[in-house]
Amino acid sequence: MLPSLRRELTLLEGSPSVTGEPRWLIHDPLQHRYIQIDEVTHLVLAVWSQCRTVDELLERVEASGRFAGDQASIGKFIEFVQRHKLTDPQVEGTWKTLAAENARNTRSPFSWLAHNYLFFKVPLWQPQAFLERTLPLARIAMARWFIGLVAGIGCLGLYLVSRQWDAFASTFQFVFTWEGALTTIVALAIVKVLHEMGHAYSAVYYGCRVPTMGLAFMLMAPLLYTDVTDAWRLREHRQRLVIAAAGVLVELGVACICLFAWAVLPDGPLRSVAFVLAATSLLTSLFINLNPLMRFDGYYLLADWLGIENLQDRSIDVARWDLRERLFRLRAACPEQLPARYVRTLLVYAWCVWLYRLFLFIGIALIVYNYFFKALGILLFCLEIGYFIARPLWSELKIWYALRASIYASRRSGLTVGVAAALILVCIIPWSTRVEIPAVLEPESLMRIFPPRAARIVSVHVTHGQSVEAGAVLVTLSSPDIGKEIDVSRIKLRLARMQHARRIADATDREASLELESTVASLNNRIEGLEREQQELVIRAPFSGRIAEINPDLHPDRWISVKDMLAVVVDTRRWVARGYVAEESLWRVAKGLNGTFVPEQPQRPNMDGSIVDISVGAVGQIEILDLASIHGGRIAVVPDEKRRLVPISAQYPVYAKVETRGRLPELIERGVMVVEGQSESFASRVARRSLSVLVRESGF
Repeated sequence: MLPSLRRELTLLEGSPSVTGEPRWLIHDPLQHRYIQIDEVTHLVLAVWSQCRTVDELLERVEASGRFAGDQASIGKFIEFVQRHKLTDPQVEGTWKTLAAENARNTRSPFSWLAHNYLFFKVPLWQPQAFLERTLPLARIAMARWFIGLVAGIGCLGLYLVSRQWDAFASTFQFVFTWEGALTTIVALAIVKVLHEMGHAYSAVYYGCRVPTMGLAFMLMAPLLYTDVTDAWRLREHRQRLVIAAAGVLVELGVACICLFAWAVLPDGPLRSVAFVLAATSLLTSLFINLNPLMRFDGYYLLADWLGIENLQDRSIDVARWDLRERLFRLRAACPEQLPARYVRTLLVYAWCVWLYRLFLFIGIALIVYNYFFKALGILLFCLEIGYFIARPLWSELKIWYALRASIYASRRSGLTVGVAAALILVCIIPWSTRVEIPAVLEPESLMRIFPPRAARIVSVHVTHGQSVEAGAVLVTLSSPDIGKEIDVSRIKLRLARMQHARRIADATDREASLELESTVASLNNRIEGLEREQQELVIRAPFSGRIAEINPDLHPDRWISVKDMLAVVVDTRRWVARGYVAEESLWRVAKGLNGTFVPEQPQRPNMDGSIVDISVGAVGQIEILDLASIHGGRIAVVPDEKRRLVPISAQYPVYAKVETRGRLPELIERGVMVVEGQSESFASRVARRSLSVLVRESGF
């Protein structure tokens, strides 16, 4: 006996396929959905109700001359109608089948939570009656003259905004205030309501029903939605495109009007509101609604433009088939009988979706990890990665296992297994011995020369880049105050000696004999000290080297203070590299390892060196500023409240000696010290990194 079809089902003529073949639709009003079928399925379902047995149905469809099948083929049609719940449940036994199928499809609490905490819908309103009453008003917005007027206003607004672009861009600061944030939320709600009303009115305009409007929650963020499933009944390709694009067109219209309003309104709250509405409409339309990789308006526009319904699911099926063929060459038939250019389009789209989903789900996993408290965040992170990334991969592997006999028989499988084994070996064999240590190259001895006291320049004896020997005169200074103090001290010394010499004849001097001897000694010491200070005004090189830098303002008769640097002297014979090695690479390096310092500037030569010292403790802040990320370095840092540059991961100071071999580097050069350390595989590096992150984030 044939199962009876539900009486409320209707067959509608659909739009032709991309190959020109006619298609039909099954309208299920109870489940409010449309099922697309081909001409053969339509032929079978059209005579289904007139037959009682499988043989009778087979005889009727064969009589049409367009079907050549057997009872197995009819069995597939029976399975089709039962799978889509198109049979009458009141017929004896049918309800048991439906109950069993419902039990199979019922999700576990874990599965329901995995899907619905990210996205679920809450219907709020049945707007059909309201939309039909107010449709005459909406027709005004659909008129060509109105659309042209809004477009003209938008072009004028863009021109006016371009003339005031600096003022327009500076208005973004308003968004980051409490008032601006509240205005943005309200503006976003208004724009989204208008967006959904655009979909709804365009659907009603073409004779479709809009049964519900409501809220959809994505990552617990509320979004409006409109059910325009009834648009499937439309045969005109252009009409479905208009319904799908209506929301974006409304937002762009709002943006056009608000751009013009911002350009002509005076500064104040209304102008800020116009800016927020314009920015919100443009950003949500261009970057969210028109994204074809998510099931928003851009996806349905692309599907209708290509003429391929269920674009995402069908493209993924084709991509899986193509992947199996490329890996194993099973010579299976393509699941879509489409022209080659459409198949290529589906493949490109599927791979774009896969890559987008990979980054999207990883991003969502990171968001939920940081959004909830740590324990729940880790659980949800693992749930995201496992359910939405690992689970599809596991499903595909199960299909490969089911096809194992065909895979074993294919020659291509041997090549695929060989390439996979080679890649695994590349990952697990410790090939890499290279360790890169961010470092700066600088002289081992470097001294900045400052005057000992405020003084006048007498002469400058060196120039920039000049080589000097230890003790060579660099700058001669003079200080009149020292000369005067020396002269005064010498006069006082002569007087003290005269008094000391006549102490025998003068009773007063005899009584002060000890005091006079102390005064003479003190004055001698003072004169010697002043003479040493005078000699120190002749600035000499502390060691042999090169003048790496000299104050360009040095000239005779100029007065300088103790804060004015005179020159920088470096020892060009000995150079060192100072840097930091990350904790994850610390075990791979040791004292005495040879390496090469590679300057950041490619025109500078590489220099050999060896590690002299490695600190046993990590630093709390990066003291070599050139290596910090905020200064263009390779070490990621975050400034703390005291403006110290705190590294993201633990860093250990490294000190290495470098052989310049007669080449003279710059005063300080940034680069990396490359050493051959302990070998490590890519797999162990990833495992160690993952484990360290897990331990750190778990708080153990």
